[in-house]
Amino acid sequence: MAWELYKREVEKLGALLSDILSGIGTYSERLKQSIELFYTSFDEDPKTFTFILLSEYNFPPESVVDPEFNPYNLVFNFIEEGVKAGEFNIQDPKLGGAMIQGLVLHPAKLKASGRFEVKIKEKIIEVVEACLRVLKAKKVGDKERH
Repeated sequence: MAWELYKREVEKLGALLSDILSGIGTYSERLKQSIELFYTSFDEDPKTFTFILLSEYNFPPESVVDPEFNPYNLVFNFIEEGVKAGEFNIQDPKLGGAMIQGLVLHPAKLKASGRFEVKIKEKIIEVVEACLRVLKAKKVGDKERH
């Protein structure tokens, strides 16, 4: 029963994330929108997101989320596409995906475990800026970010 709840909620978030990541705008804009979605959703429904974040590794390896809606897959694919498009200049897109997920998820995990007191959505801009630096994202109409 816990697995079914986890899977349902992750895939629901994955569907929303997929819409954003495949939507319009620059890669940097869509990355920001996806972080806004995650952090705003977390603050609006902290119980569900705490459950998702803190129980991720409590299920057997054969329990898998639909790859089409798996947020990890979506982020890795998005960053690879951003590199191919020339907007992200990180040398290793998979490493970039892992680092981005750490930058986004770890503050939320700290919030979920009670070690981060502010509303997580108050940190969107700082997290987005850190992600864009890690990805070596180009500014719109400008040179590479530094």
